[in-house]
Parts: sequence; C-alpha cells; structure tokens
Amino acid sequence: MVVALLAIFAGVALPSFRSMIESSRVQNGATTLFQLLQAARTDAVSTRTALTLCPTSANLQWTLVRATSCGTQSSDVVSRQLDLPSSLSVNSSVSSLTFKPDGTAANASVGVTSSGTSKAFSVTVEPSGFISLSGGAGQ
Repeated sequence: MVVALLAIFAGVALPSFRSMIESSRVQNGATTLFQLLQAARTDAVSTRTALTLCPTSANLQWTLVRATSCGTQSSDVVSRQLDLPSSLSVNSSVSSLTFKPDGTAANASVGVTSSGTSKAFSVTVEPSGFISLSGGAGQ
C-alpha cells in the first residue's frame, strides 16, 4: 500500500520536477549570456579595444574575440567562450555583436527559451551599450 502511494506521488511530481529543472536551465543560460555581454562591454571600455561576440552552433556557442568582426578566430584573439546547453533555443537579432572602445554597440536582442518550459528570457543591448535581462514569466 505504501509503495503504491509513493509511486502515485512520484508519478504526479515527476513532470513538474522536470519542468522546474528546465526552467532553471533557461534562467541560468540567459543569466550567463547576460554576464558575458556585460563582461565584454566592460573589457572593451577598460582595454580601449573593440570586442566582438560571435555566435555559432545555432547560437548555443558564443565566442568573445578581440576584433571588430568574427573572421578567423585564432587563439590569440579569442578572449572567452560560452557553451549553452543543447536543450535551449537561442534566437539572436544579429549575427555578431561588437562593443566599441567607448562601450557602445548595435541594437540587439537575444531570446532564450526551451521546449521543456514556458519560461522565456530576453537579453537586450541598446545602442548606448546598456544591457538588460528580462522575462521569466510563462509565455
């Protein structure tokens, strides 16, 4: 009897637990991307050099290079790399994003979602270089 009740409770709780894990994965991915963008802007201003974020692999891999374009990414120009989980879906409004030495950048928006949850996050970059993270509510 006790085993049957535990099986029923586990069957009810498991789907919501999976959804909670996927929601956390989406939030962590968006937050990590937000932090990478902030670090790129800060580094561009402090070193007075242009830094470009280059997304690849369906926007799941972001490479930060010390250049004004993605071009050839040799080890001497790659500064950092971010690999997001393959369960996420990342949509970017730009093919690359360059932070200029004064901290400005092109207007950009990056959405982070997953089919396993209704949570969605958006990272927005304003032309002034201001970066914001929004979302989290079910879509």
